[in-house]
Amino acid sequence: MLASRQYHRHPVSRTAPATPLLPICAVTFLASIGTGVLWNGIGFVAESAYGYGRVASFGLSLAFGVGYLTIAFLSGRITRAVAHRASPRTILAALFVGQAAVAPLVLLPDAPWTLWFVGCAVSVLSAMQWPLIESYVAGGRSRGAMRRAIGLWNLIWMSAVTIALGLLGTLLDGERALLAMLALAPINLLCAGILIWFRARPGAHVDEPHDPVPPHYEAQLASVRFLLPVSYVVAAAISPALPYLLGALGAEPRWRTPLAATWLAARFVTVLVLCNTHGWHGRWASLLIAGVLCGAGFTLAVLAPNLSLLTIGLAVFGLGQGGVYYLAIYYAMAVGKADVDAASVHESLIGVGYAVGPLAGVLTFSLAPSEAQGNVVFVAIVLTIVAIGSVPALSPFFAWRRRVASARVSN
Repeated sequence: MLASRQYHRHPVSRTAPATPLLPICAVTFLASIGTGVLWNGIGFVAESAYGYGRVASFGLSLAFGVGYLTIAFLSGRITRAVAHRASPRTILAALFVGQAAVAPLVLLPDAPWTLWFVGCAVSVLSAMQWPLIESYVAGGRSRGAMRRAIGLWNLIWMSAVTIALGLLGTLLDGERALLAMLALAPINLLCAGILIWFRARPGAHVDEPHDPVPPHYEAQLASVRFLLPVSYVVAAAISPALPYLLGALGAEPRWRTPLAATWLAARFVTVLVLCNTHGWHGRWASLLIAGVLCGAGFTLAVLAPNLSLLTIGLAVFGLGQGGVYYLAIYYAMAVGKADVDAASVHESLIGVGYAVGPLAGVLTFSLAPSEAQGNVVFVAIVLTIVAIGSVPALSPFFAWRRRVASARVSN
């Protein structure tokens, strides 16, 4: 699942109230189970069902990321192009039915290509699906109600992806693992059925004067918008590597996905805590700590000499990634910048993360002479990408410091 999304501009009803949160949360939970398998569990499925090695698993994730990035970039135009023929609810139904239709192909015997085809199809369809669902979360709600709805919605999808990956281990027995992909069929059909409780179109966004916020919040928003895709580069890099890292350290197959889900559980806990505390608001240190935890946790997990340290590394990474994720949401809402035209750009940035992370793995492990050396090079490449991406994230901080210093001099 992707984070801190904005919303598409598509026809909304100027009179219809908001769609109730219960069906939105039900669809979100079910659809996020598929997301959890696709983005966080596909490496385990590929290794168990077809014996994929690291390079092949990273290549599979790279294909999914490129597909997502491409459609995310075009999703706003596609939605607007068909809006005069189909309501957002109808488009959503078609996307769910499409995913359900392709999922059974994974059961074709001795056909590894089906995993690529089904995964890519689900990836591109979900690139259209999630912004539409998010527009229902926000549509027709006042600013305060929208913030509460977004908070609940995020906790729902985070819990779903954690549960999905944790339970995947029960299926990791040869081609039985493909049942995880087959499960997308009934799940998506159920999602399509729940849409009967959705309104045909999201309600209109309710414009209200928002409370004034400290001036440095805008600078922090600009900074965290760079950190967010960088954090997804790290997430997309570590997920395909986990089956092999855990296997090399002797983790039993049935325990590998629960251990891999450690970072997802830590992310959930972080967001839950930040939702209910206030001391971190407006502090630049919060951004710094979250970013450092991402890089440190990733490094420890990949280079860990035993399962205990690997699990600790995953937890540290999850704390950092959850922090970056929620800070991005908070400052977007606080500053009032969640405009409806930003969805495609924002999803594209996240898609870049999902493509660049696996690309780093493909390059590393196709050239590394050994796995041990490959892990070191892998960490170095990913941290270099993080460092490069962090440069523009630091610029708003230094610009803000210069403004503060100038204001002090003038006074």
